[in-house]
Amino acid sequence: MNKITSLEEEEKLQLFYKSFASSPNSTVLVKYEQGKPKMLYVSPSFTKLYGYTEKEAIGKNPNLLNSGQQDKKSYQFMWSQILDPKIGYWTGEVVNKKKNGSLVPVILTINTIFDKNHQAEYFAASHVDITERKAQEEKLQEIDRMKTEFLSVAAHQLRTPLGSIRWSLEMLLEDVKDLPKTAKETIASIYQRNKDLIELVNDLLNVTRIDQGRTSDKPEPTNIANVIRQACQEMAPLAEERKVSLIQKLGADQIEANLDQTRLKQIILNLLSNAIKYNHLQGEVEIGLDKEEHNFRVVVKDNGIGIPERDQKNIFDKFYRADNARKSITEGSGLGLFVVKQYVEAWGGKTSFSSKEGKGSNFVIHIPLKPKKNTLNQNLSSQSKSIKW
Repeated sequence: MNKITSLEEEEKLQLFYKSFASSPNSTVLVKYEQGKPKMLYVSPSFTKLYGYTEKEAIGKNPNLLNSGQQDKKSYQFMWSQILDPKIGYWTGEVVNKKKNGSLVPVILTINTIFDKNHQAEYFAASHVDITERKAQEEKLQEIDRMKTEFLSVAAHQLRTPLGSIRWSLEMLLEDVKDLPKTAKETIASIYQRNKDLIELVNDLLNVTRIDQGRTSDKPEPTNIANVIRQACQEMAPLAEERKVSLIQKLGADQIEANLDQTRLKQIILNLLSNAIKYNHLQGEVEIGLDKEEHNFRVVVKDNGIGIPERDQKNIFDKFYRADNARKSITEGSGLGLFVVKQYVEAWGGKTSFSSKEGKGSNFVIHIPLKPKKNTLNQNLSSQSKSIKW
């Protein structure tokens, strides 16, 4: 330990020394003078973690531990935080270098001690070794990767035979004229179940592509109202089956944006499908379109079963279905709204909703007229790092 010549300084630091010595974390007290930091004290756990003796560390610049793994901007931000008298604090993950050259990931927390002129005088730093935690995270990431890969392979393997079965069932229903009524009803029921399975497989494929950053994005000039009309046409049979009125209010008919039409239609289909499925007999679904300054806005409103308040915070999570939705319709993947949110936000847009149980829901998407260019895969890939199955 360096000799402290000022009695006032010694008294001020004595408390820090005592707390550092008893801390299970690797702690360092750094003197900051004339823009140059130097280590004034290191705890026993610090020497154990990094391999430097107290004599080797004292008086040295803390950049002795710099591994070069952090970018310059990160360090600039750290210094801006700890030198600001209004903040005087920073914490984050860094990768430091031990005496033997090996690397160690740590949570570094720095608190600044300012003098009477509000100038940084000392830094009290804590280093928490997170090697084991990072190893566990890597294992979990590998498990997630394998799980995603399995789902992708399984979905692809199921897609072809399900398509063949659907084609065969369509032939039976359309070409065989003398089938008994009960046989036709049975085949129609099988056909619907087959269709549901194909939708589930497609949902799984979309999600695995998102997680793997393999989602294609082919932007082209797109009339938004036309895409909405196409989606409504595709949803018309489902609305008729459920006896739900599908109302279009496309006030801004000539809005154009340069985006992937297939992805946009999928977003609209997912919102309409939920609004129709989770509605009442003789219910209504209304879809509206209008233009904002830099975005276009699509609103899908229904007077269906709504979403219980307790479920609303999780409604965009992967595989999540509200309690009343599961009771209303047993089939469903819980992936539709997850895909909507991922696609919209990858384009730089926003997704929101309001809902009241038993009264209905109102989903709103805002998408830029000039979406983030050629970044759908990149953005989805970065988002998926924080998504867990």
